[in-house]
Amino acid sequence: MAELNPSQPAPFGQADLSNCDREPIHLAGSVQPHGAMLLLSEAGVVLQCSANAADVLGGAPPETRLSQHREPDSSLLGQRLTDLVPDCADALLTAARDAGTTASAVRLQHGAQAFDVMLHRSSGNTWVTEWVPAQRANAVALPPEDCEQAISLAIKRITAAASIGTLADAVVSALHQLSGHDRVMLYRFDADGHGSVIAEARDPRLPPLLGQHYPASDIPKQARALYVLNRVRVLVDVDAVPSPLQPPLRPDTGQPLDMSWCHLRTMSPIHLQYLRNM
Repeated sequence: MAELNPSQPAPFGQADLSNCDREPIHLAGSVQPHGAMLLLSEAGVVLQCSANAADVLGGAPPETRLSQHREPDSSLLGQRLTDLVPDCADALLTAARDAGTTASAVRLQHGAQAFDVMLHRSSGNTWVTEWVPAQRANAVALPPEDCEQAISLAIKRITAAASIGTLADAVVSALHQLSGHDRVMLYRFDADGHGSVIAEARDPRLPPLLGQHYPASDIPKQARALYVLNRVRVLVDVDAVPSPLQPPLRPDTGQPLDMSWCHLRTMSPIHLQYLRNM
């Protein structure tokens, strides 16, 4: 294989430390396998889908659909949404027609399975829809009856904050309590792209990262730009095997799908290795 020129864009998944700031991470061409993606035409026809879409929509167990030995499945291509998910197609199409270019969400019931579906309008009067089984999307640390009280307290602390430091502490504390994550931290970029952890809430078993400083090269410029555009990024498993899009290019444009607003977008292999190293 010819060596990549550090001055040229690196195809997704082929970047190294010399050119990772030119890796087109918004053109990942695959999704994290805990959910599935469908690109729909204006008429509700599947133009492109993740290779695991039939498994996810069909209710296959996670250990099956996450297997790296599964053959890619493109059997959903060309199907109408009304035939594929007849019990929720009308509700999804109604939500899609009201959707903008930024992602919104709707809860849908398909058979015995509830899905949280993220959707947004893409180019050429098409919609990107991302399907995540609801029980995998709603892990909270608090029972429902305690969430309202916790949110109310968090809002009071946030609105009463008199400094950036106090505000940052209130935000990470609230998110840590509500999400149940082992660690929640707030990371601030300076004008040159360098960053530091300015607030943290964590399980006491974990080593602290508060006050740590990181060079701009740790988070390349195109990644910082994507954070500004899409403030939500979800990563479930650093070792999960991505599910590729079928076909690899959009059949209506012949171009890769812009996944800037996709919550299931696969992360760069370099970033995943960075997380494993942590």
